[in-house]
Amino acid sequence: MRIKNIYSPEVLKMFRLFSIVGIIAEIFYLSRAFYRMGYAFDFSNITSLEDFFASPEGLFISNSLCLIVFIFLLFSPQHIEVVAFIAFYFSFVYMFTPSLGKKQLGTALYLLGTSSCVLRGYYRKHTKYKVLLTMFLYAALILIDLRISWSQFVDSLIDSLGYLLTYSISMVFFVHFLRSTHEPVVNKIWDLSQYPELTERDKVWISAILQDKRYEDIAKESGITIGTLKNRMHQIFSIIGLPDRVSLLATYSGYMLKF
Repeated sequence: MRIKNIYSPEVLKMFRLFSIVGIIAEIFYLSRAFYRMGYAFDFSNITSLEDFFASPEGLFISNSLCLIVFIFLLFSPQHIEVVAFIAFYFSFVYMFTPSLGKKQLGTALYLLGTSSCVLRGYYRKHTKYKVLLTMFLYAALILIDLRISWSQFVDSLIDSLGYLLTYSISMVFFVHFLRSTHEPVVNKIWDLSQYPELTERDKVWISAILQDKRYEDIAKESGITIGTLKNRMHQIFSIIGLPDRVSLLATYSGYMLKF
């Protein structure tokens, strides 16, 4: 069993399938919220942010945002990081609104959002600081319960740590399974000759990006404007089947290039 990278046609099709399922689910959620609203918006009884999140009107707006994201992902599945937007948003909603009774789902969604960012390579640079920021934000979500009572905060802390431990261990087991079934790439070589549309200069630029050089430095070394470089890089990403610089680094960082 060989694990495909997240930008392969097979994986992108899977993301599209997830998007279709998400769109169908959101349509049902919106229909239910609209029914509970009495088919009309009424914000007169909403006096706080928590009231808004718990109200049918708030749920209708929240799920409308999700529907938009799923539709976007259906047409642009390579931008899987948009899942993080939904995950972090609803993580805040569920952990900020105890009356919804979905705090454990809020923890799961927070981990989903973090995983989406890891998948796209956003933790590749400044990893230590980003991990600390991730932990700080999660702690801040738990601290929200202090506005209710100390006992509520303690109960929330214990429950959240239990959920976090369970989900984290499950993720570790899953990652271990993927690694154990993955066929290692011999010497991690990326053969750029399989892309005849690439020029020799294109390949040099790809190599420079994988060395973490900035666009400004690459453009200066090549004697061109940064705008010209970015326009050509957009074409290069299309040729190699990746959406952007972040995905290139996340997919091929550490590979030896064969011209």
